Amino acid sequence: KVNYESRQKQQKKIGDLGEQLVLQYERANCKPKLRDKIRHVSVEEGDGLGYDILSFDADGKEKYIEVKTTTGGADRSFFVTANELERSRRDEDKFVLYRLYNLDERESKADFFTINGSLDAYCINPIQFQVEIG
Repeated sequence: KVNYESRQKQQKKIGDLGEQLVLQYERANCKPKLRDKIRHVSVEEGDGLGYDILSFDADGKEKYIEVKTTTGGADRSFFVTANELERSRRDEDKFVLYRLYNLDERESKADFFTINGSLDAYCINPIQFQVEIG
């Protein structure tokens, strides 16, 4: 029997830690004058924007960062929402997905890679649909 509540809490904990690691990484690698402008928008404004972190590239251009984290390997599949997919399409010149894997919760570290731009090429199997009755 699956304890869905416990599993959801653990997934949220892993996701939150992943976002914190990316925030730290972005602040450490951003131009000093832009560090204070980096924002954790999914916490400050909620999850509706289609990305988790607002940061900046080397030229000072905005980056919309979505973070997906797993304790598993790099090849572990993951889910994106329709909103995240749409954001990656609409702002593909700004959108960056950070895929954190091999997360070590005790050490607060993970390996990662990034995907820039639209996620269309990676979203191959829609598995969730909205149902409206009435």
